[in-house]
Formats: sequence, structure tokens, C-alpha cells
Amino acid sequence: MADPVVAAAMSAPSLDTLAVKIRLINTLNGWDVLQADDWESQPHKVPAILALIHSEITEAYVELRYAEFDLAAVECADVLIRILDAVGALTSNFDNLVKRVAVTQTAATPVWRTQLLDMHRDVTNALEAYRINDSQDFLLNLARLFARVDRFMVEELRVSPYETVSTKLEKNRKRGYRHGGKRA
Repeated sequence: MADPVVAAAMSAPSLDTLAVKIRLINTLNGWDVLQADDWESQPHKVPAILALIHSEITEAYVELRYAEFDLAAVECADVLIRILDAVGALTSNFDNLVKRVAVTQTAATPVWRTQLLDMHRDVTNALEAYRINDSQDFLLNLARLFARVDRFMVEELRVSPYETVSTKLEKNRKRGYRHGGKRA
């Protein structure tokens, strides 16, 4: 019998297609999605997005500390959604970037703590790439982070990243315009 996580991954659309869907939902909900020219014209936006990604990783860490694996998976899905929302403005070839990066397992006990620290490092490296205006390295660091989170969800949390992201997107789609009275 096939592994359900692998089966779900095989039926998933391309990351670039998923990025378009995420950006559409976020736009319809009134959120200010990153645009290609924001890299130069609005220098505060990219670091703000990276801070949001960083906070989602921290939230996953907190959930794991209390053995709330389902909630940790949702936070990891939020990381993937935020990455795809951002890179959708900068490339239409994110699938290939994610395939190019090698994500290796680091040996430590407990493993999940080290993996989440590696995720934080990827965000920090992306911020540094943005700071020195290296868009290719920025995208590679986000691709590495995406691959790391995807692998973590499959191997450690035993969930399908695509199914978890799809469930979260459907919830987001139904939430409506600027849900919760949040600022854009």
C-alpha cells in the first residue's frame, strides 16, 4: 500500500501554480502582496515578510515543545504559504529552484529543534541576501527553507505538506476581507 504522504505529494500542482493561487486568495482578502518592483521601491516589505516567516517558524517550535504536532503542521503550512506568496512576485520558476537545493539532515538530539534552528538560519540568510541586493541568493535561501520545511512536515510530522497547505488555504479563502480587522 502506498504511503499517503507520498501519494498526496504526487497529486500536488506545481509550486508556481500554487503560488499564483495563494497570491490570488491573499489579494482577494485585501492583503498587500509583494510585487516584483517592491524589491527596489519598497525596501521595508521584504524584511517584513521574512519577519512573518520567522514568526511562523517560532510558532511551530512552541507547538512542538508542547507536543502539539497538528498545530505545528499548520504553522509549517503557514511558512510554506508565506514563502510562495513572496516568491510568486519574483520568479515563475520556483519549482526548479527547490529541486536544485540540497537539504541534508543534521544529527542532533532532539532532531526537530536543530531542524527549526536551520529554518531560522535560512530566513536570516535570505535577509542578508536581500540586504546586499542579491535576488538570486535570496530566492535560493527561500527555496532551501521551503525544501527543509516540506521535508520536516513529511518526515517528522508525517503529514502531507500539500494537503496541509490546501486545508489552510481553503480556511483563508473563507475568512474574507482583512479578517480579524488586521492591517494590510
